[in-house]
Amino acid sequence: MLRRNAGKGPGMTAAVDKAAVIGAHEGALHAMDEAASYGRSVAPEIDRIVFVGCGGPNRTMLSAEYWVEHLSTSIETRRYFPAELMALAPRRLDGRTLVILGSKSGTTPETLAAAEFLRDLPCRTVSITQTAERPLARAVQAGLAWRPAPKIVNGKFAGDAGRRGAALLAWHAVQQSSL
Repeated sequence: MLRRNAGKGPGMTAAVDKAAVIGAHEGALHAMDEAASYGRSVAPEIDRIVFVGCGGPNRTMLSAEYWVEHLSTSIETRRYFPAELMALAPRRLDGRTLVILGSKSGTTPETLAAAEFLRDLPCRTVSITQTAERPLARAVQAGLAWRPAPKIVNGKFAGDAGRRGAALLAWHAVQQSSL
């Protein structure tokens, strides 16, 4: 356990439990093979990746969007909040578009509405959520799920495994598609 300036004013930091931080990623790491396999299977058939999510998942997908833009010479990316996607109704949501919808709970009403909006369009849809039993995972063509690590208590930092899990899954799926 590492402590710096614990309890010593403005520069204080929290105790960090290295094993807990690593453990918080464990569920997402177990799902990476599935995400990579899915990414490889759709890579030859997509030109665009659209990320859709509210709050934390939307911000987390920003990092995946950044790396696709940075590394790919041919994949176009966009990121939307669900209501924004439905209001704009982009015309390029065709068969060569992969839409990744993220929701930690898999029950976010706005993200579920976006999945429903996409249902009859020719684009491919994939969700990133905690488990395959969540409504969002059932509302799309393919679902990527991670098994969340247990919450850490007693003030030890473990972070938010869900957001990091979504980031790892989104990145691994699009990494294969974008290079």
